[in-house]
Amino acid sequence: TVDCVEINAELRKFTEYRMEKHLNGKRPMRFISGSTLPTKTYDMVMAMDVFEHLPDPLAKLVQLTAALKPGGRMFTHSDWKADNLHPMHHETTMDWEKELLDAGLRPVKGKRFMYEKVA
Repeated sequence: TVDCVEINAELRKFTEYRMEKHLNGKRPMRFISGSTLPTKTYDMVMAMDVFEHLPDPLAKLVQLTAALKPGGRMFTHSDWKADNLHPMHHETTMDWEKELLDAGLRPVKGKRFMYEKVA
C-alpha cells in the first residue's frame, strides 16, 4: 500500500492522478492525515521540496525518520532560500545535511537525495 499525505485539496487531486498513472493498479493507494504516523512501518518516505515550507521542519524530520523501518530510505530535497521566486519558503541558517545525519539518516552512495535510516 502506498500512503500519501497532501493537505492541499488541489494538489491532492494532482497526486491522485500521478499515483494512479504510475501505480497502474499494481499497489493500492490511500491518503492519511500525516499528523501522526506509525513507527518503523515504511520502506520509503518521499518528501520532495516539503521541509522548507514547514514551521517546524526538524519535528517533521524526526517523525518521518521514526516512521521508517530499520534500513528504510528517505528520498528528500529541500531548497531553503526565500526570495521573490520562493516566497513560501522558510529561510534558515541551519545545516540541513547535519540535521539529516543527526536524525539517523545517512546518504546512500551514488543515489542523489536518497538517505538510509541507520539508527
